[in-house]
Amino acid sequence: DGEEPADWLWEATASWMQDEVYDNINDAEEDLLAVFKSPDTCQLAYGGEERVEDENHWYGEWIFLRYISEHHGHASVRAIWEHARDLDGYAALEAALADAETTLDDTMRGFSLALLTRDFEEGAQYPILRLEGEATTESNFVPQDGVGQMAADYVEIFARGITSIELAADDLEGMLVGVHAGQAHVFNMKTSQITVDASPYDHLYL
Repeated sequence: DGEEPADWLWEATASWMQDEVYDNINDAEEDLLAVFKSPDTCQLAYGGEERVEDENHWYGEWIFLRYISEHHGHASVRAIWEHARDLDGYAALEAALADAETTLDDTMRGFSLALLTRDFEEGAQYPILRLEGEATTESNFVPQDGVGQMAADYVEIFARGITSIELAADDLEGMLVGVHAGQAHVFNMKTSQITVDASPYDHLYL
């Protein structure tokens, strides 16, 4: 589709292909900083326009395709472009993921978690994710700048014992992640509020 409107998908696919074919060169990894330093940038944003840290964001989004290919095979990335003949943007993505028996929502949740834990085949050499900040149970936490669509903010929560967390925005989806001994335990927030026992975890992230 020579007129595919999801411009980021062109560049992300090219960078993904580059890293797949020339796996030992790793030039594409330079662009990962744009995603790991600015995970709250809208997926469609080119980068470098409003923030310095997300420059080349389109290119760095190849890691999203790496997540898809590691979980559903290379054919799933090809399927996005096969569907792009008849569908535009996220409709093509949704159709390709449906072929893989998953959804875009589930893929975004899994991808957001993978960024936090660097759970990729070569994740140990990827950048460490930048946190939006740190929060305690004694006060409200307000992000410095909000979060774009198809993106995520990450906040470390310092708490012990039974802890309640509430999102004060109707258009956000929350996921709580407790990490102990390198293992992540995920609590999907089905509503804007969740209560967990923070005691078993070395780190707690929203």
